[in-house]
Amino acid sequence: MQQLPLSIDLTGRRAVLIGSSAAAAAKARLLLGAGATVMWIPDRSGDQPFQSLSDAHATTAPFDAAALTPDVIRRSLHDAVLFVIATSRRDEDERISALLRADGRIVNVVDRPDLSTVTFPAIVDRGSVTVGISTGGASPLLAQRIRRVIEGILPNGIGRVADLASEFRQTVASHVSDSVERRRFWNRIIDGPVAAKAQAGQLAEARQDMIAALNTFEFDHSAAGGRVDIVGAGPGDPDLLTLKAHRLLSQADVILYDRLAGPGVLGLARRDAELIDVGKAPGDHRMGQKGINALMVARAQSGQRVVRLKGGDPNTFGRGGEELEYLRDHGIDATVVPGITSAAGCAAAAGFPLTHRDHASQVVFVTGHAKDGGAETDWSGLATGERTIVVYMGLARVRDIVSRLVSAGMSPFTPAAIVDRGTWADQRIFRGVLSDLPLMVDQETIQGPALLVIGSVTTLADAPQWRSHLQQTAS
Repeated sequence: MQQLPLSIDLTGRRAVLIGSSAAAAAKARLLLGAGATVMWIPDRSGDQPFQSLSDAHATTAPFDAAALTPDVIRRSLHDAVLFVIATSRRDEDERISALLRADGRIVNVVDRPDLSTVTFPAIVDRGSVTVGISTGGASPLLAQRIRRVIEGILPNGIGRVADLASEFRQTVASHVSDSVERRRFWNRIIDGPVAAKAQAGQLAEARQDMIAALNTFEFDHSAAGGRVDIVGAGPGDPDLLTLKAHRLLSQADVILYDRLAGPGVLGLARRDAELIDVGKAPGDHRMGQKGINALMVARAQSGQRVVRLKGGDPNTFGRGGEELEYLRDHGIDATVVPGITSAAGCAAAAGFPLTHRDHASQVVFVTGHAKDGGAETDWSGLATGERTIVVYMGLARVRDIVSRLVSAGMSPFTPAAIVDRGTWADQRIFRGVLSDLPLMVDQETIQGPALLVIGSVTTLADAPQWRSHLQQTAS
């Protein structure tokens, strides 16, 4: 984050607008719309586009921009909270900005972020709800494009929900003193029919339902008990999260996350959420499964909303079923939110399908890490036939996996690939043959999370051929 976004209450406060350009006129409308008292200081361009400045909340200074000096700024503009500069001359913009910045003032120079201490975002205006999109002045066009996307998904009536919340904020605080329970109450209101009615303009009904919800809450605090949502983070790219996963991350009090959850995903959590790393890597189990289970139960029993965040899909080699069973056995309200499994995400990122009429009529997901004392994967049953084999958690046993498949009859020249950190910003894709896989892991220092993919679909990958035995044989 290069700049900190802030919301300034300008109601009844003085903002100074310097310049007579069309850009200055646009800023005048924005400042007046925010409730500011605008003082306009014209320049000498002769362009006078300010019909709106006859407004009671706008005045014209008795001097022009050329008269601005440090003494004038301190004497006549001492109470101004914001200065906006949009003259018709670059050198004048630079001179006035330097004067104001030297005096410690908050300054925006239109289209000159290098001369500004603040920049104006693109704004989505929904009454009491405003959304600002800023690129720090780098690309106003990009900010406007993002604004149009948000305008398309943000309901017009969302400001009425904020007005209702403001109306009842102190009442809720006095009735629900515990901060965790209070947050849960507001989540229930915002996600439920009260907010829906307010958004639709049914304000009287929304107020009645709000009062009823408060009365019910007073006599049923146990209903505000904690819960656990076991959430699939997908393969790592936060854009691949489901909408439900996104919402639960933004509501969670505490998030227990794996190392397989991409770093961008955690950025969607609430600022005040507690983030606990419970990730396990080969040889590094900082918290075993028993400890994770006990922690989930303890936090939920204390009334917190817990998200157990797992890479990929929780029910595909993610132990989601085991954790759900444990939570239910201990009386904890819990659900599983599926995620895009890593096989699907990584294949798409690498540019090859998992099935293809000319290459594979089946796809098989297997794990390279069996449960202690559990049954070993039947590699012999996978060695023949037109199928794609995706191996999760296979790096540590890659030599053994290759050896078992070759011993069972699979050609060592079967096309294969490794997708390292698939969908992450630093993903790497290596395409070769089955017998290359151990060398790839060693020579390319693949540390994961990574998938082994075996089958001819990998020849369609958007990656060059690795230094494979096929090429050596051909030469």
